[in-house]
Amino acid sequence: MTGAIVSSLAFFAAWFATNITHLYISFAVAGIGFGFIYQPPMIILAYYFDKKLARALGISSAGTAIGNFALPPLFQVFINYYGWNGALLIISGLVANAAMFGALYRVSPLELSAKSKSSNLHKRTKALKTETIKHVEVTSQDDQTDSINELKNNQNGCYRFVAIVLKSFDFHLLANIRLIPILLANFTYGLAYVIILQYLPARAVDGGISEIKAAFLLSILGSVSVVVRFTHGYIIDYKILTARTLTALSFLLAAVACVFFPISDEYAILGILSALVGTASGVFNVTVPIVAKEYVGVKRVSGAVGFMLLATGAGVFVGLYLSGILYDNTGSYNLAFFLAGAAFFISSILLFIDPLLIRLLRDGKSSMPPVTMHLRKKSNSYEQVPQPTDLS
Repeated sequence: MTGAIVSSLAFFAAWFATNITHLYISFAVAGIGFGFIYQPPMIILAYYFDKKLARALGISSAGTAIGNFALPPLFQVFINYYGWNGALLIISGLVANAAMFGALYRVSPLELSAKSKSSNLHKRTKALKTETIKHVEVTSQDDQTDSINELKNNQNGCYRFVAIVLKSFDFHLLANIRLIPILLANFTYGLAYVIILQYLPARAVDGGISEIKAAFLLSILGSVSVVVRFTHGYIIDYKILTARTLTALSFLLAAVACVFFPISDEYAILGILSALVGTASGVFNVTVPIVAKEYVGVKRVSGAVGFMLLATGAGVFVGLYLSGILYDNTGSYNLAFFLAGAAFFISSILLFIDPLLIRLLRDGKSSMPPVTMHLRKKSNSYEQVPQPTDLS
């Protein structure tokens, strides 16, 4: 709901724009709102579904793909009849409707459980207020939690804000070495995909295709993405291919398509190539939370998905900048599409190296010296203390 309101107001503010800086700021705020809209549905489904998660995500994300199919030609009509600022006003009204659907979201069982545990912890803390804690042993993760709690207790509003921000980011996830290639793959995907969305219609117009037909290429991309979201969930749920492998293969197809975009001016061929990129888009948008859940578990899936989408957004930002530089210096879209193809290919390779990482981690653990455990008395209980085995 918050995201819909923020994005709607941002597009409304863009209606009054008199310079490019005003549009930059308005669209940036709208992007923040879309981030609030995009992530919660995936997280909620990851809480509620397990065996049929891929199909559930495919159905729920089909709306985005339908929008990609229906809206580009419609927006072109709005621009032709009402101008770009009138089109922004209409978009503002359309986005505002998302707030109504956000009101229908339900709290997940895990969130209810977390609230119950938090309430019980608060009661126990009040009962132990009069006791004195003489010694506390904490791990490195507990140290960060204690630091955050100290900031929260500080009366300075700035410190409290910083504490909330630190708590909202689960930075310990970045210690998961398997997650790093996934984040890099998300970055390169965002870099590649935004180039296609930005320059495909312009590339088609340069080849002698009308503006309406050129905009319809994005509709082809979106329609294929819809079909893929509905169908490939069965491939994952029935374990024909893993979500990671399927995504890597779809990125390879998109890489091939990007190589041929600058070569052909035939509308039919451009439509087929757009469909290949739409396949990659449909697969990727469904598999993000599935891969995150596989790597970090359901309780931390929200943080993992957040980092993955952050990486994708960073790729979008860099992709727009780099492709703009390439076009300004060459006057052609060709190098931008080749850059997109290279980025898709790198994304695919990064996803394929996961089994190698697992093997390396397994070999690393097996090479560690054996450890024996001894019991040491601690207050009224016992704890296990690791003792290195003498290998001499």
